[in-house]
Amino acid sequence: MAGEDALLALNWIKDNSGKYNFDIRDITISGGSAGAITALFTGLCAKPSKVKVKNIVNLWGGLENNNQVVNSKIPVLTFHGNKDDLISVEYAYSLHRLLEQKGNKSSKLIILDGIGHGGPAYKEVMNNKMETIVNFLKENK
Repeated sequence: MAGEDALLALNWIKDNSGKYNFDIRDITISGGSAGAITALFTGLCAKPSKVKVKNIVNLWGGLENNNQVVNSKIPVLTFHGNKDDLISVEYAYSLHRLLEQKGNKSSKLIILDGIGHGGPAYKEVMNNKMETIVNFLKENK
């Protein structure tokens, strides 16, 4: 399972942090589509690894079942196109509402108007939203 692999990777980071001088106090995970689903599951749903996930940047992923969320305080920045025909934008709205209901005031949802899944969404984020990501990470240090 991808989530298990992600947890193994986080544990490897912890185990090798001294060797490679990693700052494990400030770990952000991210992904697009299936990678975002993995990041969301790893940060919000899985039992914590040796490394605490500090932030998640979600690029048009979603969780099929929000009842799996156990770590609802992790800040999540979600970008999702309102024309996504592969992963419904409703997943983004639903997750954001749940995090707000659980008291997470640091999470943000950005709807990409007229944007679908994948390529055009990546282009929009890379060309026009990098400052938003950087600011999100600075706000949640």
